[in-house]
Amino acid sequence: MSGGAPEPIRLALRRRGITLRPDDGGTDDLLIASWPPERRDRLYAEMQRYSFRLVMRDVLRLGSEGHLTPAMLTRHASRAAVIQHLSAMQELSLVRPLPGERFELLAQASTVGPTLEWLVAEILRRELGFCVAWALPLRGGTTGGDLDVAALAEGQFLFVEVKSGPPKHLNRSHVGAFLDRVEALAPHGAIFFEDTELRMADKVVVMFGEELAARGLRLRPRRLHRELFTVGPRVFIANAHPDLSGNLARCVSELFRCQGARLDPADVY
Repeated sequence: MSGGAPEPIRLALRRRGITLRPDDGGTDDLLIASWPPERRDRLYAEMQRYSFRLVMRDVLRLGSEGHLTPAMLTRHASRAAVIQHLSAMQELSLVRPLPGERFELLAQASTVGPTLEWLVAEILRRELGFCVAWALPLRGGTTGGDLDVAALAEGQFLFVEVKSGPPKHLNRSHVGAFLDRVEALAPHGAIFFEDTELRMADKVVVMFGEELAARGLRLRPRRLHRELFTVGPRVFIANAHPDLSGNLARCVSELFRCQGARLDPADVY
């Protein structure tokens, strides 16, 4: 996919009274949209691995402050895994080795968030056939800021809120902002995705229940499968366990199943 928003998504937003600012999305500090296809394919494959994403998050965060060593990156992965991930990042031209088992960050980035948004958009595009856009700067309507991922297929407009940090960094204001965006965008479906393998029921789902109650809504999160939850038939809460791609596909499958035709026993005679 190239930078910018495809016309079908631009029009889907415009029908909702929302237009895009001139810097119309699909860009980030890594400039992934400008990479050759084989390099994007390699990044896509590596980022499917949860441990790679965690190490990359630390590489971008710590590397912007100075040189890196494997010992600095073992919070979430073994030393052997860190060395493997750094080797992949070197081949992707994200880091370069220095004497003394040190590495220098080459990418002009300090957060993995936009790259994670790109990954989610690519999963929806490559594996589920959606027309996608990501990192969309919005203006107009009752919402602002950036729309992390927008996707369109079979007339169904979907958006995904992407959180790259652990659940401890979330609070109810994040949940409230997501629900406000659901109201403003009126999508056919929405996914609140947290890139963690921790349990969602312990904190995130609780915050959703509290925020829904505070808004006077009778909806409550319901477990769909493992750590996937639904709020009504079209809003989903998801994490990355056991598989990011599989979880997104499960949410999409449930969304389209709810949208499809039904045989009501009362209609059979």
